[in-house]
Amino acid sequence: TSLAVIDSKRLDTGAESGHLEFWNTKNQMLIQRTHAHNNTVKGIMVVTLKMIVSGSRDSTIKVWSLPGLQCVKKIEAHSQGLTAMARFEGTEFLVSTGMDNLWKVWDIQTGKMIFSKTVGVASCVEVLEPQARNKILWEKNFSMGQENKDGLHVIAAGGKRDISLWMVDLSEGREPYAIGTLKGHEKDVRAIMTMGGNLLISAGNDYSIRVWDLKDLSCKKVIAKAHSNF
Repeated sequence: TSLAVIDSKRLDTGAESGHLEFWNTKNQMLIQRTHAHNNTVKGIMVVTLKMIVSGSRDSTIKVWSLPGLQCVKKIEAHSQGLTAMARFEGTEFLVSTGMDNLWKVWDIQTGKMIFSKTVGVASCVEVLEPQARNKILWEKNFSMGQENKDGLHVIAAGGKRDISLWMVDLSEGREPYAIGTLKGHEKDVRAIMTMGGNLLISAGNDYSIRVWDLKDLSCKKVIAKAHSNF
C-alpha cells in the first residue's frame, strides 16, 4: 500500500499485512522482509540512507536503521489509526494524520510531538514543495523580511470533499493556521501531490482527478471519469 525509493538499487514497500519488504531493483529479488506493524502500512519515508520511517493503521510510527532494519524508535502517534504521513523535505520532521481527526507534526529524532491540530479525518497529506510554498506566501502577502521563509511550510490535507491548506512555522513553533480550502470533489479526497511549482493534483472517490492552481486556489482542470472505481 506504500513504497519508497531508498537509492538506485533498493526499494522499500509496505503491505496490508504490516510487513516491510526491501527489494533489489536491479534483479527484482527480495532482500529482506520483516513484520513491522500490526495493521496496514500507510506510509514510508526515507530520511537518510541509514534511516527510514514507517506509519501504520495500528496508530504507530516507527523509525528503522539501515542496513539491518532494526527498529530504533516507536511513537504512539494517534489514538485511532494513522491514515497518512509526509516529511518536511530537508528536515527531520514529519506530519501524520489519523482517524482521531488530528494531524500532528513530529520530530523524528526525539519522537517529540511539535504540533497537534484538529482538522477532521484526512485520508492523505502532503507537504508542499518550496516553489509552491513560496507562491502561496507571495499571494497571501507575507513579508519575507519579517517571516523566516525557510521555517515556513504549507501542508495540504485531503478529507471529505475538501483539501485544506495550513501554514506551519517550524522555526518559531507557532500555532499552525488555515490559509485556504480547495473545494470541488464530490466525495472523499484520496490522494494529493504538488507538481510544477504552483500546481496541486488531487484524486477522489468521485473517480475524478483535479488540477489546482495554488496562486489563486482555483481548479483549472477536471478529469471527470479518470477511473471506474475508487
